[in-house]
Amino acid sequence: MTFNTNEHSDEKLLQLIIAGNRDAFAILVKRHVTKFYQTAFVIVKSKSDAEDIVQECFLKLWQNPHNWDETKGVKFTTWFARVIANKCYDFFRKHKEDQLTEDFDIADNQASALQILENNYNHELLSAAFAALSYKQQTAITLSFFENRKNIESAQMMNLSLKAFQSLLMRSKESLKQNFKKLS
Repeated sequence: MTFNTNEHSDEKLLQLIIAGNRDAFAILVKRHVTKFYQTAFVIVKSKSDAEDIVQECFLKLWQNPHNWDETKGVKFTTWFARVIANKCYDFFRKHKEDQLTEDFDIADNQASALQILENNYNHELLSAAFAALSYKQQTAITLSFFENRKNIESAQMMNLSLKAFQSLLMRSKESLKQNFKKLS
């Protein structure tokens, strides 16, 4: 069965995947791999580890697509982002690494040399302040500010109530601010 990549919703593709349709799986992966890679990279701060995590999660989805339960009323992307985040937490439990990789630094090519140096210094401070946060705090900030997700979706992804997520996000921002001030 071949079909257009935009022809079916994620949920319809999952139904086809449950039936063993490889084309549907390929479309679902192609549709979302970049977004989920970005989520994993922001959390684990390693290109190769983020790639491994996303690949492993998609492989597990192919092997057992019944893990996603459409009767719970959660969008596939919300559910799978939670799967990715949980895999990232498992990674940290195993590796206990808090260091950013050298290739994480992003330079603005249009800025002056002085601006680049100042931006890099502030970026390093912010990265260090971010790394000092708990993994849950990092995830809350990532979902809200890097991925621009709504609080209700972020709360679902982290398996928290909306109020608990909002509280976590407020504490996370305050901790990030305090960490940054200490380092400045």
